[in-house]
Amino acid sequence: MKNNGHTVIVLLDESGKVESGGLNGKYKAVQFHFHWGSQVGKTRSPGSEHSIDGERYPMELHIVHIKEKFSSVESAIKEKGVAVLGFFIKAGKKNSNYEPLISNLEKIGAPEQKVEIPALPLESLIPDKKDLTSFYRYTGSLTTPACNEEVIWTLFEKPIELEWEQIEEFWEKVYFDDKKTLPMVDNFRPVQPLGARIVQKSNSNLLLPSRSALLLVPTAAFLAFTWVS
Repeated sequence: MKNNGHTVIVLLDESGKVESGGLNGKYKAVQFHFHWGSQVGKTRSPGSEHSIDGERYPMELHIVHIKEKFSSVESAIKEKGVAVLGFFIKAGKKNSNYEPLISNLEKIGAPEQKVEIPALPLESLIPDKKDLTSFYRYTGSLTTPACNEEVIWTLFEKPIELEWEQIEEFWEKVYFDDKKTLPMVDNFRPVQPLGARIVQKSNSNLLLPSRSALLLVPTAAFLAFTWVS
């Protein structure tokens, strides 16, 4: 796990795979990272990079995958070989599955600091498989520089739950600077205009309300995961 100067990123051993669900081929998981908001006084601001009908969440998790034949995100992005799974994170009950990660945040407070954390099954960090049949799909861009286009996004409706105290650990333990004077907060890209992109929705052939500006068309009902480590 590493503080790369703009987020908390966890590098993976690439054994986790995802396929089907409308994806073109098999992709391997190479890293995951987070985006989150902030708190000023008693006012908490959302930090998710996506919204549904204008609703945003305190955090968002991105699991970055590349097609199996590529060795890095940099090489995959040149040939449209990147797929990102996005998950909203809402405030709720304590999530013990995240404790091995959250308990080590203080060790990566400054940029470029890193720490080895205990092995975590990826599927323990996301909603149950039965809750992964409802998702949105569109082709967009990476949300961090250089914001490369042609990334396949899958955004799941069912959010992950963390308690507020767990979310606050990200605000309070991680910093943008070496001197730890600039807390890493609001590290998200604002929601972008839809433009000419078409957003698909799994398991439906109904149009969304016009205020959503999203086109809802059928896609495959499930993604196949082989996340064992």
